[in-house]
Amino acid sequence: MCLCSVMSAEYDDLPDAVKREVQAFAAVAVARLLARSRADLALFDALIESDREAGLLPG
Repeated sequence: MCLCSVMSAEYDDLPDAVKREVQAFAAVAVARLLARSRADLALFDALIESDREAGLLPG
């Protein structure tokens, strides 16, 4: 089982610093899966930029 899914299941009980890291990890993992499944590196870049604008990833 993926550590991220375990931590996400217990998200409410995590310290704030860990919550931010889990969010960032999940955002990158989703971007990677979507881009790889479509063989579209530009999609990865766009998703990462969107996540940065949304505040999920550091700028």
